[in-house]
Amino acid sequence: PTTMPTTTPTTTPTTMPTTAPTTTPTIATTAAIESKASILPAITTLDPDDLPVWNISLACEENTGDFFPRITWRRQDGRPFSPARSAFVGQNSEVLVLYNVTENDVGAYICEVELLTGQVLTAETSIILAPKQTTPPPLPPTSRAPENCPRERFVPQGALEVFNAEWCVNSVTQRVHFSLRSTVLDGWVALGISHDNKMVGSDIITGRVDNMLPVVEDRFAEVYQRPTADAQSQVQDASVLISNGWMDVSFSLPCASEDAADIPLQGSHYLLFATGVMKDGDLYYHDAHRRWSTSQPVTIACIPANTTAPLVSSATVSPVSSATVSPTSVTATSPSPIYFAEVEPEQSHVDVSSDVKLSCSQTSPDFFLSFAWRRVDGAPLPAGRHEISGARGEILMLTDIRPGDAGVYKCEVESFAFGTMQDTGVVTVNLPATSIPATTLSSTAPLSATPLMETSTGPMVTSSSPTFETPEAPPAPQTGIRVFRNLILSWTTNPEQQHVDFVFRFNLPNHWMAFGISNNMDMPDSDIITAFLSPATGRAVVQDRYARDYRVPELDSSSQVTHVSGGLVSGRTEINFRLACWSDDANDISLSGQHHFLLAMGQLMGTDLLYHTQDFRTVTDLITINCGVRRVTTESVTSPATVAPSIAASVDGKSGSFSNPSGSYVVNWKVSDTSPSVQFTLHSRHGGWMGFAISNTGRMTDSDIITAFIDPASGQAVVQDRWARGHYHPDLDTDSSQVSNTGGSR
Repeated sequence: PTTMPTTTPTTTPTTMPTTAPTTTPTIATTAAIESKASILPAITTLDPDDLPVWNISLACEENTGDFFPRITWRRQDGRPFSPARSAFVGQNSEVLVLYNVTENDVGAYICEVELLTGQVLTAETSIILAPKQTTPPPLPPTSRAPENCPRERFVPQGALEVFNAEWCVNSVTQRVHFSLRSTVLDGWVALGISHDNKMVGSDIITGRVDNMLPVVEDRFAEVYQRPTADAQSQVQDASVLISNGWMDVSFSLPCASEDAADIPLQGSHYLLFATGVMKDGDLYYHDAHRRWSTSQPVTIACIPANTTAPLVSSATVSPVSSATVSPTSVTATSPSPIYFAEVEPEQSHVDVSSDVKLSCSQTSPDFFLSFAWRRVDGAPLPAGRHEISGARGEILMLTDIRPGDAGVYKCEVESFAFGTMQDTGVVTVNLPATSIPATTLSSTAPLSATPLMETSTGPMVTSSSPTFETPEAPPAPQTGIRVFRNLILSWTTNPEQQHVDFVFRFNLPNHWMAFGISNNMDMPDSDIITAFLSPATGRAVVQDRYARDYRVPELDSSSQVTHVSGGLVSGRTEINFRLACWSDDANDISLSGQHHFLLAMGQLMGTDLLYHTQDFRTVTDLITINCGVRRVTTESVTSPATVAPSIAASVDGKSGSFSNPSGSYVVNWKVSDTSPSVQFTLHSRHGGWMGFAISNTGRMTDSDIITAFIDPASGQAVVQDRWARGHYHPDLDTDSSQVSNTGGSR
């Protein structure tokens, strides 16, 4: 009796505990990777004041790695999706896009994922209306800006509970401190600095949390997609704090930057803001209702800390943290006045043999001043035909004007106390009909090493005002110049021969230069000419291109460029070429008329063009090229390319037809009398595909497209419903095709 109880308790505990710990980790590991689905974003908040919203995207994801899941979407309340206001995008319909979103779209949305194994996963998201809020929530003290730094604030209308931003200028460190706040705690926030209130060409800063660490990145946007990281980040004082349901991203940027991909903050710009979610460890593009911008350009005045120190870039200013700057030292610094020079008149249009007077003034109180005049392109002032007068040489008089005197004249004012001030005036020469100079600038004058214009968007040379005359008397030739940075584009019209001669001048080696002809001040749908010197041969290369989007423009197979010549002249690139006043090429825009010119420059990779940065392109004012009346020749009348398309429609609008100039493509349509539909018939002499689009703007982007062809294998007609999001291959509308009653033959 005394032995048995002792033995039994000894064996039982030694066996059981050994087995249990061995099996427990296996069960826990299996449960951690169970299959599940999720929807991004988890919640979408709508501002009632912003309705209707253009579009909302909901993305359904699963973690099994199944290549062929069957994904379906439904509303929790059972209401069907409107075919006109919804689309299922992706190979497996994993993205639900809602268009023209209103209060009726508020509610819960469910995606069901059926795997190949038969297992069904579900996920749910909600679209809700934001409550009204009248007072902004307080900002946590995360910014390193001095406490007395004067702050400005941006709050999107009706989105106060979603996002807000603050910024202030530290005149001591010459940096601007930003604080961006968002309720998307597991996502990202972004600040954009833009010249034209567009994402393309903007300087962008993004902030987020990655593995519990703050990540604030300097980026730049070349197209409408995820911006590219900038290798030369200008961000300092970065921090990210999550508290009370808000993510606060704070950082500072220099007032000026030497990085070509950056836009200097000093001056007036639009500020863009956005929030979004993360996907696969990177930024996921935002929805339309998650981006905002200031309604007007915001002026950021980076006043130097003392009156004699000029504004310098961040590369030469040692950053000073707020801990080393006492509030008293900041408040004791009074704002420094900014003094400048001014040339009047800013632009002068003069005739040959006349005189022009340019006067230079300045705003500083300094009495010890010296004035100097020069041409921006480096050419000397006309010998024997110029006079400098005034008490300090502030007046420049040009006499007996000649065509070669057209150009940009700079006045430089040297102040003993305040340094150099400068401004420019532009002289344009109206040429008589008997004088057609090959160029409006001296061909031997070297370019100045300094930029030709002080600001990339400042005033440039304007062409002379045209005089429209009768067809019997062609208008007089015109000269024009446009100056952007160290790029000069000049031209001379020849209405008699109906062409325009252009000259490019440039002083950056291994770079290309370009000008575009645009009807809407934008790059898409513009006619573009690029020019450079071949690195292999040193010969001039001028290419006719056309732009369908914000990327390197495509080469035009039917170039309209003639009379190309050029090379290095006094160490700078000079390229000449000619364009006809009119063109019948579908990819060209005829020069004769009124257009905006786009000027740009960028680097060469061999003979390939690298896309320019935002600081190296600009848009000119409206330019008039007057070539008179087009003279139609027998050849142009008989050429199919010059015959206008044929369009006909019935009086009641229920039927019609379209034919291209050669008659090789014909579309007929008729409204049905028995159903709400339109019957289309497409005829083509070509063996490929045919297509037509329905567009509200006359452009391919955002158009509804129908494509049709004969299947070579079956001989059956294939008609497809598609939509175009840009100037590229349109996507198939596989889930909600509106096409019916198809048929056809070869």
